[in-house]
Amino acid sequence: MTIALRCTVELTEHTLIRACKYYSVIMCVGPGLRTGIKTGRDMGEIKEIETPEEEKIDINEEKKPDQKLLFNTRGKRGAGYLALIFILFYIFAILFTGTMEFYMTNTTRKFSLYVLSDYLLIYFFELPQDIFSLPDVVTPSFYHAYAIILFLLLLFFVFFIFQRGYIAILTSGMLGMILCYASKTKFQYRKELLNIKDLALTEAAGMAKNYLKFDFGFRFFILFLVVLLFAVAAFFTDRIVLKDRKAATPKEKKIFWGVRIGLGLLIVALLFHFQSRVEQHIILGDSTNRMVLLTDNPTDYVVYHFFEDKKKVYNADEVRAKYQELTDKLIREYEENDKYTPISPKDYPNVIVIMNESWWHMDAIDTDKMWLSQDPMGPVKGLGEQAALGSAAVGIYGGGTVSSEMEFLTGWNLKYAQNSTSISIETSKVKIHSIVDYFNSLDYETRAIHPYYSGFYSRYKLYNNLGFSHMTFEPDMKFKSTFDRYISDESLVDQIIYEFENKTKDRAFIFGVSVANHGIYLEYTEPLNKDYPYAVDMKEGSNWAPTKEWSDSELLSLRHYVNGTYEASAAFAKLVNYFKNQDEPVILIMYGDHCPDFPAWRFYDLGALNKKIDEDWYPTMLHPGSSEDTIHDTQMLYSVPVVSWSNCLDSVDMEMNLSNISVLGSRLIKKSKLPMTKMVLLEDYFEKCLATDSLFYMMDAEHKIIDRTTKEIDDSIYIKSMLQYDQVFGDDVSNDVWVPMKD
Repeated sequence: MTIALRCTVELTEHTLIRACKYYSVIMCVGPGLRTGIKTGRDMGEIKEIETPEEEKIDINEEKKPDQKLLFNTRGKRGAGYLALIFILFYIFAILFTGTMEFYMTNTTRKFSLYVLSDYLLIYFFELPQDIFSLPDVVTPSFYHAYAIILFLLLLFFVFFIFQRGYIAILTSGMLGMILCYASKTKFQYRKELLNIKDLALTEAAGMAKNYLKFDFGFRFFILFLVVLLFAVAAFFTDRIVLKDRKAATPKEKKIFWGVRIGLGLLIVALLFHFQSRVEQHIILGDSTNRMVLLTDNPTDYVVYHFFEDKKKVYNADEVRAKYQELTDKLIREYEENDKYTPISPKDYPNVIVIMNESWWHMDAIDTDKMWLSQDPMGPVKGLGEQAALGSAAVGIYGGGTVSSEMEFLTGWNLKYAQNSTSISIETSKVKIHSIVDYFNSLDYETRAIHPYYSGFYSRYKLYNNLGFSHMTFEPDMKFKSTFDRYISDESLVDQIIYEFENKTKDRAFIFGVSVANHGIYLEYTEPLNKDYPYAVDMKEGSNWAPTKEWSDSELLSLRHYVNGTYEASAAFAKLVNYFKNQDEPVILIMYGDHCPDFPAWRFYDLGALNKKIDEDWYPTMLHPGSSEDTIHDTQMLYSVPVVSWSNCLDSVDMEMNLSNISVLGSRLIKKSKLPMTKMVLLEDYFEKCLATDSLFYMMDAEHKIIDRTTKEIDDSIYIKSMLQYDQVFGDDVSNDVWVPMKD
């Protein structure tokens, strides 16, 4: 009896608890139903509720509580929570952006100096009340404040969508860490930071996988630790506030979702508005801004560089007026003072230009450090006085071939483009005026040859927009012998000769872009030929003392680049020997696109650089006080050889004394005494202001290093960038820049 009573009481207590929990359901059953719970001697009898089958409730099933939404925390507690989250986000944005700069930098500045510096804290408080009002003078503080504001907007966007502070911090932190890692990796191999337009380059993505070697070092640990600590703090803040919040009603849920979506859209609108204001304010033509970005540390401002858009919306009327005013002035001076007399059309020469992949100053290797059986540039040097060998400045390092390609063809200085490769995206959509148009106007047959896939850097679209009448890519090559794994430079030269012999007009302009000496990581149908009969043997020299031991893959790449340089030189010599026996006038030019794809400190190991550098080396803007070794090394890494030969010119020297590769086309026209163009006059005008305007060094008309610009220089830079913008994004008011001028 005692046991039965105890069971009955326990069952009754359990039933009452369940009944209370589902009170609202039980009340809806109806007055005709009874629970069957009795007292007295019938205590243990319980009758089953006769509920319709579809209305039966399983009392053992736990019902999930309604979602607790952030904004149903009302009153002082809710306001306090939002204030606390804002403070947490604000401090995180300051510390995290400072830590990102600490991770990116290669200087000896301490972490505390980054985080507690005046430009991260004091300057931010000095911003105008309207955060979208930008200062008149751009200082380093501005770029840090810019990053802080962007991260605050991102944090609140994620917060309003997911209602959790720790999710906002984790999401923003992960994106920031990925950006830092990707930017640092790109900078190590290309000496430029990641830009959002890089994400659209499938070619870059395919090549980038060869560089992804994650290293969880001290600096990355600090970056990760900042994210983790703030995420934990936000997590416990969320937990404390969520603890006693009541569930939201369906109506409240709809309201809260509307508020969240509305606030999220507002944040997105503010983000785009702020970014557009910044883009309009930071103009590339402002030389002061350019010096600020390059003088101290080129790895700074990683967030700004990622979103940076170098194009500026110019007024079409302003472009037209400045272009007309300047070209009219230059034409008057040309007609009054210049004694330039174009040759007769019957004497127009054939013009063949080859841009050779990674063709660089491999003859600078110290053979006491790395012994070579013969000079990689030997075949070109062997041409003697018949050919002229010089150097041209380029703005890319180890990659970005399309940049040097476009500089020659268009006459643009792509220092003022978005980055070294985005030009292929921008120019694949519009008609581009180039030296190809010039030769088309003179009734030349214009041919482009590239022994690789037509989709690489969108070259099919690019060449079509440039105006080439014929294009030859890998499938159409008549000659396909390989060097290592790609179609060789000798095959390219054979193809050039074939197309020259089969031209349908009296004269031809042929532009070839090689692939043989490219890094051996490109996707291609041919496997690497490990038994290739290299012409140049190499081994460690008597003074070989590398900074760090070379891996087998690095030595394989070095052998590839050394012999690729030799093969390219030999191919050019073969082309010269062919045209020596031809009666038709011809001009031959070959130039490199960039240095081989090696970390800079490896060039020091080879003796090509004077100043010892380590793995974290980065270039900085040269100035008059830079040491001779620093100047030599920077100019060495950012220049390429140029060789020219002709059977019809009095002087074959293109006088490329570290001039930008963008002026080579104009030099070619002047040396050939072909009809003048406005582009040639403009290039002469720009060179009188700056003999060299490369990414990390500028030289005045006397070839002296400068780090400050005059008003005349600023005006020339402004006009140049304005005309480049006009052709790609504007009204194309300078569409006659490559049209031959009439006598």
